[in-house]
Amino acid sequence: MAAAQKVLEAFDLLPQPERQEVLDEILRRAALEPHELPSDDELTAAADNLFRHLDRDEERRPLL
Repeated sequence: MAAAQKVLEAFDLLPQPERQEVLDEILRRAALEPHELPSDDELTAAADNLFRHLDRDEERRPLL
């Protein structure tokens, strides 16, 4: 983890345009990496979590 932490710290020090370039490249590479698709249970859990957060945010917003 120490190497990863150093990479993150170096990333944080980059100017915004360079940070965006690095982020774009990391996302491009991540998309090309082999990975398993989420199971139905994992997708359902992610959706439940998303809707819980949306409901909480909606409750906090004042009515117009």
